[in-house]
Amino acid sequence: MESDERKPLLPKRQTSNFPHNEIANSHGSINNGTMLTSDGMIVTYSHIITNDASDQEEVGLKDTPQHVYRRRWYILMLFALMGFMQNISWNTWGPLSQSVKIAFGWTNADVALLTNWGCITYIISAAFYSWLMDAKGLRISCVMTAGLVFFGSALRCITMEPRPATFLIHTAQILNGFAGPVLMAGPPVLSAVWFPAFQRTTATSLAMLFQSLGIAGSFIIGPLLVPIDNTTAVNSTVFSNETVAATRFNILKLMYIECVCSIAVFLAVLIYFPDKPQLPPSVSTSSDRIDFKTGMRQLLRHWSFWKISISYALALGISGIWAPLLSFYTLDLISETEAGWLGFYGSIACGVAGCIFSRFTDIYARRQKRVLIFLYIFSLCACILFSLECIKRIPFHRGILYTTYIGSTASLQGCAPLFFELICETAFPIAEGLTNGIQTWLNNFVGLIFLLVFLIPAIGNSSDLQWMNWTMVGATAVCIPILLTYKESYNRLDIDTIVVLNDETDAPNSFAEIPSNNSTDGSQPVA
Repeated sequence: MESDERKPLLPKRQTSNFPHNEIANSHGSINNGTMLTSDGMIVTYSHIITNDASDQEEVGLKDTPQHVYRRRWYILMLFALMGFMQNISWNTWGPLSQSVKIAFGWTNADVALLTNWGCITYIISAAFYSWLMDAKGLRISCVMTAGLVFFGSALRCITMEPRPATFLIHTAQILNGFAGPVLMAGPPVLSAVWFPAFQRTTATSLAMLFQSLGIAGSFIIGPLLVPIDNTTAVNSTVFSNETVAATRFNILKLMYIECVCSIAVFLAVLIYFPDKPQLPPSVSTSSDRIDFKTGMRQLLRHWSFWKISISYALALGISGIWAPLLSFYTLDLISETEAGWLGFYGSIACGVAGCIFSRFTDIYARRQKRVLIFLYIFSLCACILFSLECIKRIPFHRGILYTTYIGSTASLQGCAPLFFELICETAFPIAEGLTNGIQTWLNNFVGLIFLLVFLIPAIGNSSDLQWMNWTMVGATAVCIPILLTYKESYNRLDIDTIVVLNDETDAPNSFAEIPSNNSTDGSQPVA
């Protein structure tokens, strides 16, 4: 056995974050222990001693050994790569909004509809995939997801003739959209199944980091492989045959590259992506979840759940559409290529910020609400300044434009992992797939409504799209008082008691149990 498997799972200072006395008062007393298995692994277990059997059945906790596996990072990497490919494919067309007007004769409404397929398909399929993840496991869900991304990417490589290409690209976007629910709602499910309590938010943020990197990559790779003269694209409606042919050829190159990468990810997932580890990483992972229908009924009356979901969906649902369409409302200030770089920096900042915020809340547990409120206020201020600069109410300066856009998107989109984990904590023991499925469904519904506005001819084909910025400002402002009224609860964290080994010398030389030092009643662990 390698040494890092025998290191403490949690620093000693963190054990104070778990309210043992409160759990003991609620459910009896807690006993924890550690044992050495026949294959040389040190595993920990925790169980609650209740007053009678009916209480233990009601709590739903199991006397199951726990273990944290190294291969959880490989599983997380595969999931993250799926998210990367799905997002880079989904956001192909927004950064190329001027190029596709040359190649296919599209309008802003056509580009917006392609983006909107992600929201439409999510709304249609979210309930099914939430059930699939909770009832059938992660393997079948992820294999289907990687397959949809691959087949969608392949369809786009068939032709670049405008009419058939338009049909195939829309079909590809629909397939790509059906891959979205697992990748958007799945990170907290994967982190709950594979990661211990003190790494769950970090794991969720890493999965979402690669989704942000996918968006970032689309802002750079697209404009670099499909370059155009921005002045010509804006001021012309008729283009030479050479310009059209060159643009279509460059787009086809981009399609081939994305298709090859999608095939590689699909094969990797198909070869090895198990549903779950042999032993759970925490007590809550092995605890029973409420069934799908009962959980749905309970969530309808769960006001704390809805406060979190609305705060997440309203602001991040609009931001998720507003940010990729950056070139729409900055074209008078910067070129499409520069807008692509700005979108790239913003997406990178979103992913990095999410990891930083998540790690902070993993180390300093039970502070999510305060962090979320601070980040929303910061994002609101940055977005107001950005909007004022776009309408030239304040002098234009690239430094201000970049700082306000990146600050607004990073502080808002960086909140997503915190929302995902907080809603799991609040709704537990309702299954993670269901809770995050509903939350992300609302997110996509808001995005759908936002994009449907482009179907109104007077708005969608207008050259003045500054209303997008002010909609973003209003949505963020509305969410702050909702968050202020939310009362925090950490139901899942309350039952996750982690045994800490002082050092490697604590490991036993036999298969005997190691008594836990943090048992609430002073009794010895029960095998």
